[in-house]
Amino acid sequence: MVGISWQILFAIVGVIAGFVLTDKILDRKGYRSREILRRMELEELCSHLKSKYLVNVAAITGDKKIVNGVDDYELDEIRTLMRSMGNDEILLVSGSDYKYAMARKGVFIFIKGKFVSLEDFSKVWKLVKTSILGVEG
Repeated sequence: MVGISWQILFAIVGVIAGFVLTDKILDRKGYRSREILRRMELEELCSHLKSKYLVNVAAITGDKKIVNGVDDYELDEIRTLMRSMGNDEILLVSGSDYKYAMARKGVFIFIKGKFVSLEDFSKVWKLVKTSILGVEG
């Protein structure tokens, strides 16, 4: 009876150690990377969104204009819509097509792309919100 309880205890410790080691290995290999939200410059933010999330981005400050895959007509249309509604943020959703625009601190950002769910879009939203704090208009 004593021999069986030691075997059970040894098996439980082995399973827990296996889970911990697997977790550490996955973190080191980068398979389970957590995105760190940090402040980014405008150019870095646009290139990061374009490469990682495959969205079209336009960012405008007083002296800079960065446009990747967005027409000037779309920019004028969304800015006019925001002015007429009196909002500084707007999200338009049509199926999996998302259009998001934000104007704060002298910076205007427009993001257009496809997202599977609102949860996926929220990752981009958090990234834009935290990085815009570092941009001075």
